[in-house]
This record gives sequence, C-alpha cells and structure tokens, in this order.
Amino acid sequence: MKKLILCCAVALVCASCSPFGHEEMDWYVSNGTEQVLKFEYPYCSTNDDMVEYVVKTLSAKEVVFIGESWSKGNNGISFSHYFEKCADLYGDDVYWRISSNDGTVLKTWKYADRGGNQEIRFFDKTAWKVTGDSEWAGVWSSWTFEILPEDIQTN
Repeated sequence: MKKLILCCAVALVCASCSPFGHEEMDWYVSNGTEQVLKFEYPYCSTNDDMVEYVVKTLSAKEVVFIGESWSKGNNGISFSHYFEKCADLYGDDVYWRISSNDGTVLKTWKYADRGGNQEIRFFDKTAWKVTGDSEWAGVWSSWTFEILPEDIQTN
C-alpha cells in the first residue's frame, strides 16, 4: 500500500511539472501594414540584465522576434512578465516605438502610460495572438502583436 501511495505521489509531481524545468514565452511583432517600418524595442531577456534598445526593420507582413520570458521551475509566468522585466531593467519610461523607414516616429508605447484613461492596444493581452501551450500550461507559448495601419496613423 505504501508503494502504491508513493508511486501515485511521484506520478502527480511529475505530471504537474514542466519536463524541461522551465516555462517560456517568446515575443514577436508582425508588420500588418503595406509599408516598411522600423520597430525599436528594449532588449529584455529574463536570462540577463543587459540594457539596450534594438531597432529592427520590418518589411510589409514580416514577423520579427523581440524577446522571451521564462522561469526556472514551475513558478509560472504571466502575459505581463515580459513588460515587467523590461520596466525593472529600464524603469517605467521604457518604450516600444514604430518609425517609418526614413526614421519619422509614428507611434511610441510607454510602459508608464499603461492602465490610464485610454486603453493602449500594445499592452492589452487580447491584442496579441498566442500559439503553442496556453499561458499557464508550462513548456512554451508564442505571443505575436500585429502592427495595424491604425496603429501608425498620425493625427
């Protein structure tokens, strides 16, 4: 009977843990417009504390990798983990920016502006497409934000 209980306990522990010992979320941005854009974003890996902004050029309909979030063990990570890590490294003024190919700034999303009176689509979980495992399933998921023409319209 003790062996049965021990086997059941071991099976329960193994079933509840990620087989890889960590959970990972990969972050992408796609260009859903017909023009070439530049996307500036903070390098925010949960792996290290490097601080620098990266600029990638996105052709129309192109998708680029912008970061990852992961946790060792089964502590769990949430949608906001990537943004919180960036704010920890860069401060609340951390930003993500879209510019035209000639360098004209079209849109800037600041972490400090989230949760205010006006909803910021970039920080809205429902604006991101998720593939892979669900957010809390462990192992891996991929989150993609599509830049839409209305995101870059100037007033």
